[in-house]
Amino acid sequence: MVLTILRHSVKRSATALSPALSHFQKATGAPHAFHAVLEADPVRADCFSRRDPAVVPARTLLAQLL
Repeated sequence: MVLTILRHSVKRSATALSPALSHFQKATGAPHAFHAVLEADPVRADCFSRRDPAVVPARTLLAQLL
């Protein structure tokens, strides 16, 4: 059994949220979907408090995976 808890997309600097991310979140049943941006500055926010697809700085997201 495979359980998908996270769906993500990584871009260097693009911050426009792709409609495909929402589609794949619904298709897989993942509770979280992130568009991680490599060149964005980190922010003080809880990425995992959101259930809708969100654009987040990659550093912020990766720091919260630990």
